[in-house]
Amino acid sequence: MLLGIPVPLVASHIEKGALRPLALEGKQRSPALPNVPTLQEAGLPSLGNPAWFGVLAPAGTPKDIVDLLYSQIAKILSLPDVKQRMTTLGLDVVASTPDEFAAWIKSETAYWAKVVRETHMKID
Repeated sequence: MLLGIPVPLVASHIEKGALRPLALEGKQRSPALPNVPTLQEAGLPSLGNPAWFGVLAPAGTPKDIVDLLYSQIAKILSLPDVKQRMTTLGLDVVASTPDEFAAWIKSETAYWAKVVRETHMKID
């Protein structure tokens, strides 16, 4: 993530020289932009919450269906050509288990609820 903007959304502008990235969010540099430092490398605090993409199923979906979807999606994401394409787009591929992803979503929800409360942010 490029200071709040996912790399794939701006990669073509960076390649053309229309944008110059100053820092990336994340724990490590992006393979898509190896010369761009992370926020921490640039001496700034991490924002801590990069953009993410995930696959969700409706509540109540049987566990065997969820497990099947997870195993097939994880299998696809582990294919070398898929991993390479994702990396080229500046995305880090993480195939969390359904339980890990649910826990992460829960923690993100709590984090952002706190941000909204403490900043008195109005959400319409």
